[in-house]
Amino acid sequence: MMNEDLKALIEGAQQLEEWFGYWPGFHDAEVLSLDIRSNQPSLLRLYFWHTDWNEVDEQGYFRRSKFVTVNFVFEDVASCELVGFNHGEGVTFGLEIRHQEDLFRVELYPCVGVAGNVTARRLRIELTPGEIQR
Repeated sequence: MMNEDLKALIEGAQQLEEWFGYWPGFHDAEVLSLDIRSNQPSLLRLYFWHTDWNEVDEQGYFRRSKFVTVNFVFEDVASCELVGFNHGEGVTFGLEIRHQEDLFRVELYPCVGVAGNVTARRLRIELTPGEIQR
């Protein structure tokens, strides 16, 4: 769950919460890309969905819905610490956003692949609903 004051500071945070009906923790989100740039917006793209832990499909998998690509757009990046980037799949254990001393810090916890954090002066969230084509 995200603090209401913090949500108010991040453009697009309210829309993300409205999409799911709750603030997502991004457990099992797929890292699609991470693009860090100087003097331009940087971008972390995650593919995520709602998992219904109480219902399974015909194959025995938990049902998923509300598929969305979530873009975390960073402006004026102050620091970036990343480890574990690989050539294959990147899956998160979770994601946390903090705000301190006029900086936003997005912490990416790993399951497989990249982990670390990006700290920037400005952060916004953009949503692209729908399943991605593989």
